[in-house]
Amino acid sequence: TAKIDREINDSVVRRFQDTMAQLVEREVQFVIIELATPGGTIDASRKLAEAIDNLSDQGIETFAWVPNGQAAYSGGTMVALACRNLVMGDNSRIGDVQPIDLFGNELPEKIQTTVRADMRRWARDRGYPIALAEAMVTKEIAVLQVRVPNGQTLYLTEQELEDMPAQERASAQIKRIVERGEILTIDEKEAFEYGFISNICLTVEQLLTDYGLT
Repeated sequence: TAKIDREINDSVVRRFQDTMAQLVEREVQFVIIELATPGGTIDASRKLAEAIDNLSDQGIETFAWVPNGQAAYSGGTMVALACRNLVMGDNSRIGDVQPIDLFGNELPEKIQTTVRADMRRWARDRGYPIALAEAMVTKEIAVLQVRVPNGQTLYLTEQELEDMPAQERASAQIKRIVERGEILTIDEKEAFEYGFISNICLTVEQLLTDYGLT
């Protein structure tokens, strides 16, 4: 298990990379990354997320675990989505990846676009709802939960709903879950409902058991 329980900066990234290099040498098959962080700098968070993403290419299965009562916000959510599997404990939260400076001001659109693209890519690769991942980064989009007659649940932006065939749209049940002007954060129950997690694990031991890693 690797722990990220402070603000993500370059020294956290270096320490993580050193730890992972040792694990790769030992030919471990999986790593659990315990997350309890408010986030950190955009550059460091992206570097850390990419380092985790690269572990998958080396055949190491990655698990992000946000323990009971903890949160992985901002860069912590980027890291969580970069892991192949996301697991949350009781009363835990993720989200709010809006890029801001030290004074809480929004960073330029160019940086937001980069972070949105990262979040979209990880959401697509892991099968998470892309619109919800984007709503964690930008408050310019609203997201609707759309239940179509075949039983499938979709999470769509207003534009995507607009682009649906009229007949399909007319027969769908539509519920607005993210308002324009909000940055999305979710707890473990919402994460389960929306398809970000398939297990709520209260301990590392439960995670190991639930995923057949013991």
